[in-house]
Formats: sequence, C-alpha cells, structure tokens
Amino acid sequence: MLYAAQGIPEWWNECRPLMGLSTPNYERAYLERFIDGDTQLRPDFFVRVDSRHVAVIEVELADEAQQQTADYRKRYGEVFVIVGKGAGPSLETIGRKTLEVAARIEPTNWPGAVVLRHLAEMIERHAREAKPRPAVHNLPERLVQQVWFTRALGPLLDLMRAGPSGKPLAINRPTSPGSISLRLVRGPSVACRSSFALLTQSRTGPFLVPTPDEVRRVFGRRLAALPAAWEKLVTTIHPRWHLHAQGTDRIALAPAILELHADDFESFYASGRTGCKGLACSCCPRAERSLVEGFLQPGIALRIGYGGCLAFRGGALLLVGR
Repeated sequence: MLYAAQGIPEWWNECRPLMGLSTPNYERAYLERFIDGDTQLRPDFFVRVDSRHVAVIEVELADEAQQQTADYRKRYGEVFVIVGKGAGPSLETIGRKTLEVAARIEPTNWPGAVVLRHLAEMIERHAREAKPRPAVHNLPERLVQQVWFTRALGPLLDLMRAGPSGKPLAINRPTSPGSISLRLVRGPSVACRSSFALLTQSRTGPFLVPTPDEVRRVFGRRLAALPAAWEKLVTTIHPRWHLHAQGTDRIALAPAILELHADDFESFYASGRTGCKGLACSCCPRAERSLVEGFLQPGIALRIGYGGCLAFRGGALLLVGR
C-alpha cells in the first residue's frame, strides 16, 4: 500500500519526509520494490533517486529488528526503518498524515482519497507498539531477600559474577526490572543463539522452567546425562508437569512449589560434594565422565542430585556420573 500511495503526489510530498527521506538529496526519490533473487537479505523497498539506488527501507509492524538492520546496512549502505508505533519514522505517524491528505484531496481526487483511507485503515489495524526490550538488571530484591531462593539458585547466582573472560556467565535479562529471566550465556555447552533461560518470572506470577525436551535440545549434545536428570527432578517435584507446560517449552511452577522444593533444586545445582575435584574426582567412576570444552568458570562444582555432578576444572565443564 505504501508503494501504491506514492503515486499520489500530495501524499508522497508530505509522507516522504516522515519515512526519514527529509534531506534535499531525497526530493526526487521514489520507492522501488525489492527484487533480488541472489540474497536472503530482502528489505521492503529500494529508495531510488534518478537512476541510482541510494538507500533501502524496511517497514516493521512493531519494533525494529536491529540485527537485520545491521545486516542490511553492511550490504546496502543507508537504511531507513519504519516501525509500527513510537518515536522516529512510524506507521502510526504516516497513518495520521494519510487521513489528513485524504480529506484534503477528496474534492478533486476521490479515488485517491479512497486509496489513502484504506491505507490508513490498514495501518490502524496492524501497527503495534514495540515490545519492551530485554535488558540486564539486578535480581529483584523481593527474591534476593528470600532465603529459599538464594539457597535453591545459589550456584547460578555465583555465575552472575565475572568469569575468566571478565564477563558474567549467567545474567538476569528480563523485559522489566521487577521480573526475572536468569539465563546462561551462549557457550560450548549451551547451544542457543545468545542465552538460555533457566528460570523466569514476570513480576509475581508463576516461575517458568524449561521442559526436559528443551533442556535436551540445548544441552543434550554436550551434556548427555543432563536432560534425564532434569526430567527426573521436575517429575519428582511436580509429577503432572505436562499439564502445566506452556507453549514456549516452559513449565509453570507456583512460587510455593519452588519454595517447598528449594532443597531439591539445591541438590541439583548446589556446590559439589566435599572432595569432588573435577578431573581428579575420586567419588565418581572415571568411565562415567564426559569432558566438555570450557564454558563456565574454573573452580566451581555443581552437583546434579538426580544424575551426577557438574564439575569445573581448568576452565572445562565436566559432567560426572553418580
């Protein structure tokens, strides 16, 4: 619809600057549909001035996809992004201006006014507010002050301190400061795009933990015993967890359940047994160990109470069978 509406001069002259094309360089600009069969990087429009493509435009119904924008910029140069609603170039702003232009041209260009009103209606129907962006926050005080919470998640909280590279190996990255999304950052043992959420909670709602299938997807190749150990744990504390699994491969746990079973989580995550020394461990048969290239910081041992012990030595993560 934006592509078609540029054929109405009154609309294009007033809405072109609202797309970011406001400098004199773009006074003769127009949109051209993007057709390039040789790439997966497909912005919505080329911006053409005379015979040259000088920029590209990407239209989003909600928020900007920043990585996509960066990829476009590397390939095509200048990129203009139109978001659904919010500051800067937005469909919401263009929709308001579109209605103004439609009312003004209706006496002399009724078909054009019909097209513009339809465009404004489509924008009103589909443009959305951008979702809050996740950001790293401190853990909410309401949880940190709970003894059961720090006991159950203590070893993971330790990983929020800087690791050998100077960066934390676990982060709290929720969409709002009062929430929690405790995540392991991507590494050789964590097969995900950037980080993997082990425990989330929106304000005071239920806690969400990953399903065994999700744990198997992320850790199964490197930590083969971990998914079965996790399934045994969640089945022990919540036998009917299948009925509470969310569409995002998460299991909903009432805060009271996590509090009641804090010791079970502690036995899964807590510091290793006295004398467990990773490669030098004498409490577990060597044949049951599997070496995983270093991910978590050395000197930490995490016991898996239902399947073994996670031990760290020399920057390497070991899964040690019971």
